[in-house]
Amino acid sequence: MDEMTKPQAASAEPAPGAATGLLDRAFRLTERGTGVGREMMAGATTFAAMAYIIAVNPAIMSNAGMDRADLVSATALAAIFGSVMMGLWANLPLAVAPAMGSNVIFTYVIVKQMGMPWQGALAMVAFTGVLFLILSLSKLREKVAKDVPEALKIGIQAAVGTLIVFIALRGAGFVVQNPSTYIAMGSLRSPPVLLTLFGLLLTPVLVVRRVPAALILSIVLLTVIGFFVPGANGKMVTSMPSAIISWPRWPTSTFMALDVGYLFSHIVVALPLLFYFLCAEFFSTLGTLIGVTGAANLRKPDGSIPNATAAFATDATASIVGPLLGTSVVTAYIERSPACRPAAAPA
Repeated sequence: MDEMTKPQAASAEPAPGAATGLLDRAFRLTERGTGVGREMMAGATTFAAMAYIIAVNPAIMSNAGMDRADLVSATALAAIFGSVMMGLWANLPLAVAPAMGSNVIFTYVIVKQMGMPWQGALAMVAFTGVLFLILSLSKLREKVAKDVPEALKIGIQAAVGTLIVFIALRGAGFVVQNPSTYIAMGSLRSPPVLLTLFGLLLTPVLVVRRVPAALILSIVLLTVIGFFVPGANGKMVTSMPSAIISWPRWPTSTFMALDVGYLFSHIVVALPLLFYFLCAEFFSTLGTLIGVTGAANLRKPDGSIPNATAAFATDATASIVGPLLGTSVVTAYIERSPACRPAAAPA
């Protein structure tokens, strides 16, 4: 009897690298060389890096005549829907939220310059999402991703990253307009610019030295210092909010406010815009997926993106749900912290 129980007892022990919990098994964490604690830290870092969209997206889109408070709720709900869907269906460590750049085109070009009502513009964005979904489920987007040359993949990653950096530097005053050269460096006599420069130097050092939660530590430190740094408007760079907690509200004025009739009655005007959104978000999402999965060592042995069809379909579905809630194109975010993840075998 004892001889028989020894092999049974030995076989009951988990093998090295075996999943040991529900979350571990569901998301294949051990297989990918990570764990629940590390992923929670990476998730918190990602949220801290992209939470600006909750304030920035409503600030931009409210200029189109939409209710700002409702836009806050719509932005948050769209991000929750897309991010949860990306995790549960595509099983990829990507956050999804309304896209910077597209919201600017939506507000200042389509609505303010071209005169399209925001309800019609939302319908156009939703229709773009439907086209995205068809292309995704037909695996066309996945085929294009596989056939993109490696040099172009790197170029797309660099372009998307440069856009995000430029938007951040522009908002911080580190980059300003110049009539001769179009852009120029902000004054180093400006305290906010100096604070930005300090952050630009501190963050890479912490990341290179593999300090745990390097990005979130930088964000917290710069936020605290901002309480003592005067800004351009006479206030401090960081200021206390009027309320720490506010009860969320349903985006009543923007929910299901799409004007599909306007879209089809002005289809000639809408077609070039549809083409723009298709191209811009197609390559933006492709670059994000290539960059994040590559940096996190999640690519397949042939270099392709794991669960690509599910990831692209998630992006497309979120771009349908976003306009239904009242916001512009929703896409995968590159504000991700691959440094929080160890090297892992390709999925």
